[in-house]
Order: sequence, then structure tokens, then C-alpha cells
Amino acid sequence: MNEFIKMVLNELRQGIVQGISVAIIAGAVIAYSYAKHKGKYNGEKPFPWRKTILIFLLAGYLAVLGYATLSRLGGMGASGFSFHPFRAWLEAWNNFSVTSWANVLLNIAMLIPFGILVPLLFQRCKKWNYMLLASLGLVLYIETTQYFTGRGIFDLDDIFGNTLGAMIGYFLLMLVLSIFVEKENRIRKVLGYGLLAMLPVAAICSIFMAYNLQEYGNLRDAYTYQIDTSNIEWTLDCDLSDEKQVVDIYKMDVPSQEDYDALRDRFEQVLGEEFERTDYYDESIIYMNQWSDGPCSHFLTVQRIDGSYELSYIYDEDPTPAETDRETIEGLLSEYGIVIPESAEFSYLHSGIHLFTVEHITDGDTIIEGKVSCVYNEDGSISKINNSLIYYTFHGEESIISENEAYEKLCRGEFNDEAGVFESATEVTVASCDLEYQTDTKGFIQPVFIFEVITDVTEESLTIMIPALQ
Repeated sequence: MNEFIKMVLNELRQGIVQGISVAIIAGAVIAYSYAKHKGKYNGEKPFPWRKTILIFLLAGYLAVLGYATLSRLGGMGASGFSFHPFRAWLEAWNNFSVTSWANVLLNIAMLIPFGILVPLLFQRCKKWNYMLLASLGLVLYIETTQYFTGRGIFDLDDIFGNTLGAMIGYFLLMLVLSIFVEKENRIRKVLGYGLLAMLPVAAICSIFMAYNLQEYGNLRDAYTYQIDTSNIEWTLDCDLSDEKQVVDIYKMDVPSQEDYDALRDRFEQVLGEEFERTDYYDESIIYMNQWSDGPCSHFLTVQRIDGSYELSYIYDEDPTPAETDRETIEGLLSEYGIVIPESAEFSYLHSGIHLFTVEHITDGDTIIEGKVSCVYNEDGSISKINNSLIYYTFHGEESIISENEAYEKLCRGEFNDEAGVFESATEVTVASCDLEYQTDTKGFIQPVFIFEVITDVTEESLTIMIPALQ
């Protein structure tokens, strides 16, 4: 299961404890109210069970919501403002991972129950404008409290997402009431509320469809909002070209889940032991046998993004590392199915660590680069294998923008400034511009321009990435 989702579920489980505490108190209040009502009316007037249960549910829900937003999940010590609309959505788009989207969608989902319970309890909130005001009031209270208590930032995206979730819950409730309760204008109301409830869902689905339809993936370091550079004086200290190049695009050969399992099976055969547990995360898979009866436990960590992996050994008694020759290491690695290219550079580092370095080897339409390292021991065994050899296959040719066009994007503030340096910078010198490559979210190697800049805010130079594809 994704690490972020596991964390959220764990926090919600702890939040439910708070909800149970509220439920016990609410139950005691309900019992007392029922006894008083029965004594007063002597059974002549029915007890308002519907309203009482709704109050009970709303109180429990608000207790869990308060714990989730104002306690553990709030991020102790975090404070500040974020007034960039849809920044979290654009960050999720750039990264396009389960974690990034789970964070955005959770902000929506957590307020859906509020949009259902409140109109059932308060008749006035069956009108959309009152419901909207109630939702905004709750969300603003949460965001303001997070800010002043240091448990989160006052985030415009959170306000939008939470309010949207509450209104989705409201429209779903009104849709159900229109189908089963309303008699006047039933068809019109069903169609209207149904459309309003499905529009946000359709919009979110369209984002995922657009991603799947586009040829290339997204760059994780792409900007999410345009920086205000109107007060910056730019100085160009290098020559830039107006030439628009055509470059080769390669795609990383990313293994499938079946390939990862086959890797696990091969390692089990070599080690003579079974990996008894598997943990799946957003970006990695960990196979482990920490309960091994042998002299050591093994952890095989595979990175989903590129198929690189590390086999770690945890010994009861660490073996003595030693140095040996290339042929010996290659022979031992071949038992694990690791083939080292002949042109790879071999070196011995220290503490038994032997390293193979492959720098951009071309084999037909394939490019190979990366490193393989392992620890050799005096008893002739190897341990802690790290294989980051990446294979790229030629995909096609693409035209890119010129260096000057990239520089214009830089001057317009179309880049990522996570450190916030350019918010206070007034003078920026561009020292160099180089064409490099970065891996996108679909495994393509995209061309990017890397600018080295010097500002009047920091002493060290900074690097800024501008995408090069047109």
C-alpha cells in the first residue's frame, strides 16, 4: 500500500479514538435527554431520534476532522501563507504520483460528510448559499487555527478543496432527496443536482485522461506558478543562440511488476532463502526476510521509476571486507544475473566496495549508463549490491526551443523557485546555459536547459531548469 495512504489511515484510526470519546459523551447526553424527555412528557410526545442521531454523527465527524486537521496531520511547526491558486494541483500534475494526488483528493473527500450531515440537521442549509457559507466558515476556521497554532499553513488550495468537497456532499444529498423525497419538479432537480455533483468528478477524471493521452510525461521540477520578476535586473554573462535544434528522445526501459517479481525469485534462488514479506510504496517495492534463521537478513529494495535496486545484508556478525580483482567481482555478480558492459570503468573505493561506472554507452538504439557496486568479503562472498544501470531505447526526434527563447522564459519567471530566493532578489546574473536531460514521469528522457545564475540574495550560484520541448 502507498506510504502516504498508510500514514493517513493510521492517523484516521487515531482520530477515531477521539471520535469514540466524543461518542461516549454524546451517548451519555442522549441518554440523559431521553430520560428527561420521557419524564416530562410521559410518552405522550415522541423523542426526536432523527435529530439526536444526526447531532451524534455530526459531533463524532467533527471530532475526527478536528484531530486530522488540527493535530497529527497538521504538521507541527509549519506556518505561513500560500495564496497561489491550484499550486497543489499543479504540483500533483508535475509529479503525477499516488502520493501527490492522494494529498489533493483527500482535501476534497474529507469534507464530503459535512456537506451531507449539515443540511439534514439544519433546514436552512438545504439552500445552496447557506450551505456554501457554512462550509466556508468551517474551512476558514480550520485554516486560521492551523496558522496561529503552527500546525499548518493558511492555504488557498485547502480552502478550495475542502469547500468543493462539502458542496459535492451537499449536491449528492440533494440528489438523493430529489429522487426519493421531493415531488415537485423532481426531474429538473434530479438532473440539476446530478450534474452539479458529477461535474467536479468529471473534471478530475479529465485530468487523468489528459495525462494518459499525452505522449510524454511531466517534469517534476517544472514551475507551478509564475514568479514576479518585474523588479529583477537581468545580466547576461554568456552567449546564447537563436538556433532551434532537433534532438533525440530516449525512453527508459522500466521493468514491469512481473519483472520485479522475477528479480525477487532469482535472488531467492541465489540466496537460498525466501523473501517472506513485501511492502509496496509509491516509488519503491521492498522484499524482505528479516525473520531469517540464517546468518543474516536480506532486504531487496526496487525503485519503480527506473528499475534500479539495492540488496542489503544485515548480519548477526559482520564479515571482514576485502579487495579483489574485476574478474572475480564480475563472476560473482553474474550469479545474480548482473551483466557488466566491457567498457565499464572498474575501481576499488574502500571497505570492500567495488564499483563499475558506465557513462553513456551506445549500443545500437540503446543507451546504457549508471553504476553497479557491491561489497566483497574475505570469505569470497559479496554483499550490499547496488545496481543502478539504466537502459534507454531510442524513441524519436523532437524540435526544441532555442537558448534565447529559454532565457525569455527565465526572465518571465516561468521556473520553479522552491527556496523563494527570487521573491527578494533584485539583481540576477546568468552565468551559463547548458542543454541537459531529465527523466519525466513516463520514463522519457526530456531535454531541458539548465541555467546557472547568481543573485544578490545568496552567495552561492543556483541552477534553474527550463523545459526545452516546444
